[in-house]
Amino acid sequence: MSIFFVVLSTLTLTLNTIPELRDRVFNSSALAGLPADNQSDAYLAALKAQLADEDNYFYTENHTFELIEVVCIAWFTLEYCLR
Repeated sequence: MSIFFVVLSTLTLTLNTIPELRDRVFNSSALAGLPADNQSDAYLAALKAQLADEDNYFYTENHTFELIEVVCIAWFTLEYCLR
């Protein structure tokens, strides 16, 4: 069982370094320069442009991989305490 968690943890840490597997998050500070009237056509056009701009996004760790890592750490801690 311990070997399974070691392999799983190693695999998860490795996969988390692949940019395509990371979570893409929109940077909400990019919306600061939008027109004040949020119902106008200019606002909607500007919003659409901001959402399409790839520079307004950043990447974070994959939440699934984070959860797996927490489970593995919990297992390692439990195993250590029991020994």
